[in-house]
Amino acid sequence: MDIDNYTLGLYEKLYFHEIDLREKLLGRLQITLNMAVPILGAISYLLLSFKFENFARDIPSVIFLALLILSSCCTVGAFFYFSFTLYKYKLNHIPHASDIDNEVLAIVSEQLFTAEKKQQEITNYFKKRFIDATSENSKAYEIRSERLKKTNYLLIAAMFFLIFSFSVFSFYGLDKKV
Repeated sequence: MDIDNYTLGLYEKLYFHEIDLREKLLGRLQITLNMAVPILGAISYLLLSFKFENFARDIPSVIFLALLILSSCCTVGAFFYFSFTLYKYKLNHIPHASDIDNEVLAIVSEQLFTAEKKQQEITNYFKKRFIDATSENSKAYEIRSERLKKTNYLLIAAMFFLIFSFSVFSFYGLDKKV
């Protein structure tokens, strides 16, 4: 029975580790949103401040708009991956305490088992629930983490294109006010 208690404790630790990973992933999602909002604000500012009448005859304007379009495409791609980070992959949780209690009572109330066999069945029930929850959660976290990495890479690329487009915007005086 010591081995069963040890493995049950191990699965319980794994399950709570998975819950901790969920909280960390949600924190990473908030950081990604904090990166995206200033990028959108900068793109909006540059579009509103740009003199569109010089577009056809001015090479810096063409370079500026090309870089701004690249930045916008990277931002849209980042939002695509961001929205699919939480899509379709739900976390698997162990049942509530009342459901576990009902299952334990059902096992205990069966007359066919000895006391040791009942204890073994209860331990097996807990092990199965923890194993199912942690294995499904691990798969979901791997997929979510990969999508979040792609989101961050696209946001970083969008930021670089935005910096270059802002440089062209500033150095060549493409502002409406000039």
